[in-house]
Amino acid sequence: MCHQFCRLISRFLVAALFLPGVACAGELTIEVRGLRDDAGFLRIAVYGAEEDFLNPTRMLAGVMLNLRVIEKRDGTVTATLGAVRPGRYAVSTYHDENGDGQLNMNALGIPTEGRAFSRAAKGRFGPPSFADASFPVGDEPVRVRLTIEY
Repeated sequence: MCHQFCRLISRFLVAALFLPGVACAGELTIEVRGLRDDAGFLRIAVYGAEEDFLNPTRMLAGVMLNLRVIEKRDGTVTATLGAVRPGRYAVSTYHDENGDGQLNMNALGIPTEGRAFSRAAKGRFGPPSFADASFPVGDEPVRVRLTIEY
């Protein structure tokens, strides 16, 4: 029962984040560069809080793009998510080349599929922090550029 309630609240929050309204800012456009091929999917996630960062059940919005059918220019994909409320956000993305729905890792825990974070954030011995990857959104449209690293 609690799980269903949490899902309902999550859906409401996602809808509230991207609905146009008085307090909404401009469009959030995410540009992902450096894709090496058209295999699989590009998965993009938007997070709005440090405690939610990189938790797939706590992202504010997620986009999955089939790279075989989506338009690309020189290995670059652009996704526009619409208007967002002012605040701080972080974006993560990975190239799910084999289409299994997860970022694959080798035996040492190092990703074997391409990935990127907003603000080109990098972590030491793991992913970056929300603080390193987050960016402000105000009243103007925002374009976030990420470059996939393999």
